[in-house]
Parts: sequence; C-alpha cells; structure tokens
Amino acid sequence: MELEEIIDSEYAGNFETYMDLDSECDTSSTGSSQSDDCEDSEPDISENNDNQRESVPLYVLPPFDSIYSSEITHKEHLLSLCAFATKNHLSRTAFQQLMKLIDIHLPEKNLCETSVNKIKEKVGFQGNYFKFHEYCDRCGALYPDDKQVLQCSTPECTGTRNNKDGKTNYFVSGDMKTQLKEIFENEDNWNEITSSLKRCAKLGDIYDILDGRKYQEIKGKCKEMTVTLTMFTDGVSLFKSSKVSLWPVYLVVNELSPYSRFLKKNMVLWGLWQGQGKPKMNTFFFPFVQDMRTLYNGGLSVETSAGNHTIYVITNALTMDLQARACVFNMMQHNGLCACIFCEETGVVVKSGKGHTRSFPYREDKPNTRTSKSIAENVEQAVQQKRPVCGFHGRSILKYLPWNEFHVNCTIDYMHGFLLGILKKLMTLWIDGSSFEKPFFIGHKLKEIDRTLKNIKTPYIIHRTPRKIQNNVNHWKASEFRSFLLYYGLPCLKGHLPDCYLEHFACLVEATFLLLQEKITENDLNRSEMLLDVFYKCMAPLYGEETCGLNVHNISHIVECVKNWGPLWAYSCFSFESFNGEISKAIHGKGNVSGEVYWAVHSEKILENEIKTLENGKAKDLLKEIMASRNTPKNENLEVGEHCNILKPLMKINDIPPSLSKELSRYLQIEEDHLLRMDIFKAAKIQRNRFVFYSKLCGRVKQNNSYTVLLQNPVNDCDIVQVEYYIHVNNPRKTISVCSGFRRVRKLLQRRVPHVQVLELKR
Repeated sequence: MELEEIIDSEYAGNFETYMDLDSECDTSSTGSSQSDDCEDSEPDISENNDNQRESVPLYVLPPFDSIYSSEITHKEHLLSLCAFATKNHLSRTAFQQLMKLIDIHLPEKNLCETSVNKIKEKVGFQGNYFKFHEYCDRCGALYPDDKQVLQCSTPECTGTRNNKDGKTNYFVSGDMKTQLKEIFENEDNWNEITSSLKRCAKLGDIYDILDGRKYQEIKGKCKEMTVTLTMFTDGVSLFKSSKVSLWPVYLVVNELSPYSRFLKKNMVLWGLWQGQGKPKMNTFFFPFVQDMRTLYNGGLSVETSAGNHTIYVITNALTMDLQARACVFNMMQHNGLCACIFCEETGVVVKSGKGHTRSFPYREDKPNTRTSKSIAENVEQAVQQKRPVCGFHGRSILKYLPWNEFHVNCTIDYMHGFLLGILKKLMTLWIDGSSFEKPFFIGHKLKEIDRTLKNIKTPYIIHRTPRKIQNNVNHWKASEFRSFLLYYGLPCLKGHLPDCYLEHFACLVEATFLLLQEKITENDLNRSEMLLDVFYKCMAPLYGEETCGLNVHNISHIVECVKNWGPLWAYSCFSFESFNGEISKAIHGKGNVSGEVYWAVHSEKILENEIKTLENGKAKDLLKEIMASRNTPKNENLEVGEHCNILKPLMKINDIPPSLSKELSRYLQIEEDHLLRMDIFKAAKIQRNRFVFYSKLCGRVKQNNSYTVLLQNPVNDCDIVQVEYYIHVNNPRKTISVCSGFRRVRKLLQRRVPHVQVLELKR
C-alpha cells in the first residue's frame, strides 16, 4: 500500500495521531546515509513538539484492518541507544553506525534519530555542562570571554590569543552547580546527606572521614547545611604514541555513604586540562577557586521532596600523589630540599648506586611542624627573592579556598605512598640481581615463593587473582600490591626472608591493616604509631639511607592524618584512579576529547533519572539491566529469605542426613518427624547488603575461596567457618548455613599481625 493511500484511508486519522511525518527528516535508505550533521537539513522542532513525541510509538504499520505500532516509545528508543553506547564505551563512529543499522531495520517512515549530537541533546546533555577557558601560553593569564580581545592584558607580556598555527590554548571546566544539583536532588543521595549532616562524631572511635578531628573542627566553624568535598587530580596518559596527557580534577561528596560516595554517577568532574607536560596550576585552578568561593558564600539552591534548601559547599580534603602535590602547591618535588608539606625536614643527600639521591632519615628530635604563618612567610620570601624558600617556589591559588590550609587539608594517599612507593621498593630490593650480596636478597627463591602465591585462593571481592612475582612485579597494579601487603606477603615470605627483615615488614603490614579498618579505636592508633615508628627507625640500618625517601618519611605523619581525616580508605586514590580508567575507555580520538569525557561522566546520571520516569515494561527492564553493575543479580533469580535473598536455582532436599536433621529440628524448634513434611531447599549462594556469599556447593569456588567467613558471634567455639551450602525453609521462613568450623592454631608471627593466622579444620 502506498503512503498516499494510507493517508487517504480510514486509518489516516489514527496514523497522524502517532506522529507528524511531514516534520521529520526523511530516514529512508537515501536519508540514512546522511552525515552526522543531518540536523542542519531538518526544520526546527519546537520543545513542546519534542515533549509530545516522547510517549508516542517509534513507528506504526498499517497492515489490514488495524494499525500495528512499535512496542517502545520514542523516548525509550533514545534512552536505550544512549545506555547501550555508554555502558559499552562506543566511539562516536560506532554510535552513529548503530543508529543507522537500527534505522534500516525499521519501516521507511519512523522517528529514529540519525545524529549523535541531537540524540544527546534530547536526553538532556546540553552545552551548559562545560565551559572553555582560553589562556596565554606565556604568562598563564586567562583571556576574557570576548573573542575580540586578541592580546594578553598582562603588563610586559607579548602573548596573543592565537598561536602561529591559528590555535588557542584552553582547558575545560564543568558546571559545578549543575553537577552538584544532580547529586543532591537524587532522593537516595539527599537522605544520606541529611543523615550525615545531623550525625554526631562517635567520640573515641573513627569510622569515616566524618569522624576526623579536623573535619569536625572545620564543620564547627562553617555555616549550617555545609557539605564538604574531597578533591583529587593527577595526569592520565591518553595515547601510547605521544606525550599528550589529560589532567582531570575530581570531587566526591564526603557526606554520602562510603558505598555511594565513590560511584561514578556521584563523582563530580570539575575540569580537564589536555596537553603535553603538566598544567599551569594557578591558571587551571583559578576558575575552580572562584566556583568554590561562590558555592560557599552564596550557596546552592536545591529542590527536594522535603522542600527547597540552600546548601553551602567547601573543599576540605585534598588527595594526590607526591608529583601532583608539588605542582599544585608550587613546591619542591619529592626529592628536593624541604619537600614535606607537613614539616620542615630538609633531608640529606646520600650516595645511591652511581649517583646521589635525597634521603629523609629518621630523627629522634622531630623537625619543626609547618604552620599557616610559617608557610605564608616562606611563600612571600620565595616571591620576593625569586628562589625556593623552605620548599616553596611561590604562591598557590588554592590558598584562597575557604577554610583551606595546605599542611592541614592535604592528606596522605596510601595507594601511592605505601603500595606503589614503599612496598614496590622493598620487593625490588628483595629480588633485584644488584642486591645478590645483601642479606635480604631472595631472588634465588622466587620459584618457591611463586608456588605458594599461586596456591592462594582469594574471595571474589579481590578481583585480581595472585600472579607470580618473577618477571611480573614491575607490571603489578596497585590493587595487587595491596593484597600482597595485607594478606599474601607474610605467608609467602616466611621461611625465605630472614627473620629480622620479616619482622620489619610485618610492622608495615599490621599498621596498614589497622588504619584501613571500618572502626579504628584509640588503641589501634597508638599501636599503629608505635609500629610505623619502628619501621621508619629500622629502614636505614636494614636497607641503607638511600631507601628513606619522602614516602618513608610520610610514615611519621600518617597517624596524625588518620586522626584528622579518618581511615586511609576514605581519601585513597583507588576510586579516582579507577575513574581515570573509565575516562580512558570513553576517549576514541584526538578531537573532541572534552565532550566525550563529559558525556561519559554525565550520561549515567541523566539516564538513571530519566529511566525512573518511564512506565513499567520491557524497555524499562532492559534499561535497568544495561545500567546495572556486572555483579548485580537479576530480580527473577532471587528468592526472599530470612534477612537475605537466596540466589536460584534451589534444590529440594528429600533425604536429610540424621545429624543434620537433629540440628535443624533443634534450631527450628520442631519435631524431627515434622521435617519430612516441610519444603526444605538447598542453595549455593545468598545475597546480603549488596554482597554475594558463596558456598562450597558453588562451581565458581574452584578458583576462588568465597565460602570462608568470620562470624561476629562464635558458634560451638568457632568464629571462622567454611560454608558447605545454604538451607532455605519456606514456612517458617528461615535461611541456615551448613558449615565446617576452623580452630585457630597460632598467629603466623608471634606478637605481630593478628589478622594473619594458621588454622586447621575442626574435627
């Protein structure tokens, strides 16, 4: 049937109700081959018309006596395309080709989009998400928004807006208010934030950054309804074939729960600097300081289900590696004179191999601690004398952040300091051939150590399984060093590394474990301080003065940092570095990198909010599945149990062993004969508090051990058990673990590292 006949037929009125064909760009086989800029050839479509189309079918077909329409609406089509492209990190070209592929599978006249730009706009990604800042490459001054201004306004500077290639130097900043409003106005996030703002610090114990001494001190001086942020920046290498790097600036909301805080959708991407080398930090952070001062002085208006609120925002914690810290604070690098941000330790130059390096040896008489006054004096002297003074080259724009003091607000990142710094250095010393005459050399024992390492079975929450040290240690990721430090290291090294070196290493292991706990007591802090003091004091006598770099020196400040800002995990760079990896996946070329990155960051927030507005149906279910994390079980695979969910399949138990029957009847408080008439099922795994707990019945445990657990309350004098399987009873609803208990034999090392113990199965 021809189109003209359809319009003239009795179905014409119904057909036009669904969509206005005349106002759409022709997406036939000819139209589908149009370029990404096909919107230029389309007539303008009003916003009201777009809103009307959101709930209409994507296409309609008039077969015989009724009209067949699409099962998904135009809006669902847009959201599903964006969700698929975002989750699978599609390039712009792949996204474009996907849309064209869908278009040619549909009837000739439909509402399919064929423009990447237009589809992003229609789901809510407008141009107000980021702003370009042009700057003078000579002096770093920012140019005004007026494009007519071509000459730098700095006195005696001859810089021009356009370089000899006709290009401008620029960086990009995101709209802080838009991003924060998206986070604050999410109902779940708002409930967590308001709960944290009302929360009182738990005196004596430290659970989170909210319990930190300096956090509480700053919040006590701020306005009511003040939300705090932690800032991170570091360089990301974009391409292997060039030195071009990307410097993002991330922020997380401290008042969110630890789980929500580091989710991609709840992180703020303030700015991006792209280029060779490191950014001009004062130029880069100037708009950031302006934004933060505006957010603290004027506040941010937020609309929630509880009403309108004015929220004030400050940045109270800064975390980064040593190289980035030196650039941001305009200080000496980590191997320079007075490079410590916390004290005025000068260090000494010592011989290292064929050259020299700066060492920060242990001192009984501690160096002077930096103060706001001493830092200000050093900075001003450095500016006047045009040379470094006590570690500072000059001013840093971050000085003007509200409630910011460098020596207080700067935190120590254990990922770069302990794992990629101290531990990697120690492991290199132990196995490097240049140390073969040293008493700590164990390079000739690597095969035995690797054999032990290979036999270790980890729980599934440790994503990287142990891999051998030999020929691999330089390629290990930070998470692998973390697992080796906290869990694998001592069992693998015992019997190979001499006792004095093993005891020294154990001091670092136990102290790090204590400072990473979910609850840190006063005793934990005191013991950690003692252990780290011993580790620092013995480093030079055992390994040589050249090994006492700034990372080792920072050990003397780490406990104070925990007292001020909470456990080490609360401000570590792990989540930020993981976010860097997500950004790298979103970049597919050298063109509009900023646009690609901001789309990758904000699309998840936009899509989540839009999916909530859809009616229940196939499209909504599919979108939820696409946007869900990899390890999230589907609802149809869950059976509701007692305080948990049981993951299917469930296997009915017909013959219950006598020993188990007796225990079940006692636990359920029923007669054993009654068990035969009950529906009792066996399951391999359960889910509770977002975690999946496995049993030995599950086939996945061949490579992992996710079935051994530590009980809060011991059962039959056992607090460590391995789960054989789970039992689920429908009536009364009960979920029971069938376990084998372990007996604690001894600690691996006497008086050290109580979390690493030798166990045996209890008979």
